[in-house]
Amino acid sequence: MLFLLNKSLGRVTCGISILIFGCAAFSSPRTDQRVREDAKTVDQGKYAEWSLRFFSDGHKEFGPSKLWKRGGIYVLHLKGSPYERGLQHGTLLKEEIRQGAIPYLAKKLDREIESSPGIPNIPGLRKILLAYADWFVFRRIYRRMPKEYLEGARGIADGSGLTEEEFKRAIAMPDAMVVLAKPLFGRYLMEAISVKTFACSSFAAFGRATASGRLIHARNMDFPGVGLWDRFRTVIYVEPDDGLRHVAIPSAGVHTAGVTSMNEAGVI
Repeated sequence: MLFLLNKSLGRVTCGISILIFGCAAFSSPRTDQRVREDAKTVDQGKYAEWSLRFFSDGHKEFGPSKLWKRGGIYVLHLKGSPYERGLQHGTLLKEEIRQGAIPYLAKKLDREIESSPGIPNIPGLRKILLAYADWFVFRRIYRRMPKEYLEGARGIADGSGLTEEEFKRAIAMPDAMVVLAKPLFGRYLMEAISVKTFACSSFAAFGRATASGRLIHARNMDFPGVGLWDRFRTVIYVEPDDGLRHVAIPSAGVHTAGVTSMNEAGVI
């Protein structure tokens, strides 16, 4: 009844409930220590023979992977298991990744919550909101991520020096925004920080709609982080140990093919 009579009081009550039931999020273990331990394994294990090599024509190699830059676009060739491809990616584009879209997306929600004037200045409220998003949204998405995505995140973290958590959080951010917009407390949070869910615009035309009659498919990159995604544009050719070869067109540090890609069977 109090919530129905007083919307503001309802929001505070909801926040207190999250504090009571979601406080475990503050003490949950992070991945930083595991990443450091994995990095030691990489240094001393089977990948120790993978040295970073520079060539006079400007390209670089690390293990079986290669990196060129053509017309301002990075061209990356990766080969192996998900972890190995992530390690190759992170090593060859280490500096670009650290300056690119991944760190920005990983911390986007945190920055919005910490700086938004739409959130009441109640002591501890911002920490409660971050814990809610972390525990009830991001961690649930992580549990449903394909194993190869998680292995790739671990590898690219080891290669780039960022944490595995940053890569997982950046990849989960678009889905997290959609999930947050649905429950009552999530809708309040999204409205308070004035952030909309984001997704890309696309179109397809064929038959009489095109001059040749052939299918034309295009997609616009409607993502936050303008100036970061396009700063380190990357074309990635992937030869997995298991699965179809494919090419992806993301940005440095994005190790999944879900942004824009096509496999050798012609599926986009």
